[in-house]
Amino acid sequence: MKTLSKKFPVIFFIFFFILTISCKKEEEKKEAPAIPPASTMQLDASSFDTTKKIMNEQINLRAFPLTKANWLHAAGNVLVWNVVLTVGLAVPVASFYESFNHTASQTSDNVWEWTYGFKALNIDHTAKLRTTLQSDNTVKWEMFISKANSFTDFLWYSGTSDLANSTGTWTLNDNPTSKKALLSITWNRNTTSGTADTKYMNIVPGGVENGGYIHYGITSDATFNAYYKIFNKGKNNLTDIKWNRTTKVGQVTDSIKFKDTQWHCWDAQLNDAVCN
Repeated sequence: MKTLSKKFPVIFFIFFFILTISCKKEEEKKEAPAIPPASTMQLDASSFDTTKKIMNEQINLRAFPLTKANWLHAAGNVLVWNVVLTVGLAVPVASFYESFNHTASQTSDNVWEWTYGFKALNIDHTAKLRTTLQSDNTVKWEMFISKANSFTDFLWYSGTSDLANSTGTWTLNDNPTSKKALLSITWNRNTTSGTADTKYMNIVPGGVENGGYIHYGITSDATFNAYYKIFNKGKNNLTDIKWNRTTKVGQVTDSIKFKDTQWHCWDAQLNDAVCN
């Protein structure tokens, strides 16, 4: 009995030590930071998604001068950027959208990875999205993409965000062959007010359009609660577009197109209108 009583404190200590280590390991397992919203990666051009249809209608009706010229000019500028981004970002956008269908694994302290397969341009790829919670509570994101017999772990894009996903950035590279910087994205959103903005800027080194951008935003303004600002660096020209997301009424200014700095408006039917 004496021997057992002497051993009891030792056994208790060992048990307590194992329990403490086990609890500590459980505490170290944290939830991965939430992936930034899908809208931070892809341009929202839905307000102007009938551009081609309306242009064809105008041509078929032989509506010259065009009765929807102001709206079509605004929509045409958005359409060009949308096509460029859709084609140029097909692989990274597909990889990003697929990430929401998977669960992250913690690989080390404050580091998590999502690993999965996805299709882009009807071709199989593998993605590895890595996130690191940094000491200042910002989140670092890195997307490595592989394609069989072609390239492995190409860092296609990277970025940062805050834990609340209210602000962040992305930097995208062109492709695994050129490995040149292609585009920077800066985004902000306020879930309380419903406002948000995203700016896509050309950062191709030495490119003619380096510094050109399209800036999209949703505001709380009562008259025009959405906007696009499109800067053509090659022409040093800004196309400024504002519209109401509910009524569809809007206006555009473009000094090269209209030969002035005035607003040119359209009504709820998208027809040219006199600005108030």
